[in-house]
Amino acid sequence: MIIVREQCLRGRVFAILALLLCVSLAGCGGTSSAKGVSSRGSEAFTRDTVRLASSQMRALTDIQQRTHSAMIADIMKDGVITAQEMNDLQRQQMDCYAAAGYDILYDDDLTATVIPRNANVDGETEDVARKCDTNQGFADVYNVYFEALRNPDARDLTSATIQCLIDNGLVDKTYTKDEYERDSENRTGPYTPDPETGGVNDQVYTCGRDPLGNLR
Repeated sequence: MIIVREQCLRGRVFAILALLLCVSLAGCGGTSSAKGVSSRGSEAFTRDTVRLASSQMRALTDIQQRTHSAMIADIMKDGVITAQEMNDLQRQQMDCYAAAGYDILYDDDLTATVIPRNANVDGETEDVARKCDTNQGFADVYNVYFEALRNPDARDLTSATIQCLIDNGLVDKTYTKDEYERDSENRTGPYTPDPETGGVNDQVYTCGRDPLGNLR
């Protein structure tokens, strides 16, 4: 998720764009803090190379056709997204924000906090986010990369998530897809939010984010 924050003295935080695709409530229930590097840094977050399944390749093709990005076109040539390619796209995003007068902080799952250096840039934020995220395609490509990393065979993740919930004793063995869709949509059952944090149980979050165990 991209979060834009006013100058630290103001402290108001509001969401602008989703960096990671929330595949279910379980995928959105965790909390994270901006503890990564800023746009002045150079640390690489992506360290794995992934091969794309056909459905993931089609998604990448759609992104390239929308953005007309030469970098994404290069990625598509071999059906593989390397760590270097993902990090080059990230640095392009960082440089774009820096040139527009923003610092960007990433946490471990690339959720990002964008901080304007000038307190008077509120009206420009959406335009900058559109330029540096939507138009360049980093957020969308990262969604494809993340999906390939956690689901390399493009399996049905709904069934895998339900099985993960059953295996961890969070629901009984009779738990159905209809019950899962109802609970994840209505925040009931295992998706009932914690009254203090507003998030879901850590294991429920893990089952939604990584039901096949490929991110461990």
